[in-house]
Amino acid sequence: MALLPAAWRVLPDEPPAGAGRFDLPGGVLLGPGSGLVLFGVTQAQVAGFAALSAWGNLAVAVVAIALFLRRTVRVAHPFVPPALFTNRVYRVAVVGAFLAMAVNLGGLVFVPLLVVDVNGLSPGAGALVMIPAGSPSRSSRR
Repeated sequence: MALLPAAWRVLPDEPPAGAGRFDLPGGVLLGPGSGLVLFGVTQAQVAGFAALSAWGNLAVAVVAIALFLRRTVRVAHPFVPPALFTNRVYRVAVVGAFLAMAVNLGGLVFVPLLVVDVNGLSPGAGALVMIPAGSPSRSSRR
C-alpha cells in the first residue's frame, strides 16, 4: 500500500503499444480448470480413485480446459497466446520450470510420505528423520 503513490507517479498513464484487451473469460475458464484438476487428484487420494467426488471434479476440469482451449484458438487476444508456444526458448523454459517443480514436489511431499509409510514411522518420528535434510551440512559451515 505504501508504494502505490510512487507506482502511480512512475508508471506511464497510457497502455503499452500493442496491448490488446484482457481475456477475462479465458482466465475464468483456465483457473477453475487447473484448480479442479488438482482438487480432483487430491480427492482421489483421500476418498479413493473410484469416488464420485474425484471423478466429478476431474470431469468438470476437463470441460473447463476444453472450453479454454476452444476459446484460445477463436478469440483475437486469448488469455494465453498460442504464438508463445512457437518460441523454442519459451517451450524449453516451461518444460524446465515444470521439471524443477516436479523435483521440488518430490522432495517436499513424496520423500516424507516414503519415510513415514514405507518405514512405518509415526509422523513425528518421520519429521525427526527429515530434520537433517533441512540443516546445513558440515562442509557448508566452513
